[in-house]
Amino acid sequence: MGTPGKGSFSGIAQGLALVTGLGLSVGIPIVLGALLGNYLDERYGGRGLLFVVVFLLGLAAGLYNGYRLLRRAVESTK
Repeated sequence: MGTPGKGSFSGIAQGLALVTGLGLSVGIPIVLGALLGNYLDERYGGRGLLFVVVFLLGLAAGLYNGYRLLRRAVESTK
């Protein structure tokens, strides 16, 4: 990513790209985990247990994705 000038269009665009990528990389696994957990719960009658387990897996995957993305962004600015 480099270190663009403060307030430059390039810096703003890179910041927006990072925030958008972070939101998508965290949000999509969480939503997919919730949807899949709900589907499995209804299909196999897990009384909420399958939903919670798969949702937490999606949450963990999303947070890990966000961590990796931020780590790469910080390393590229050094």
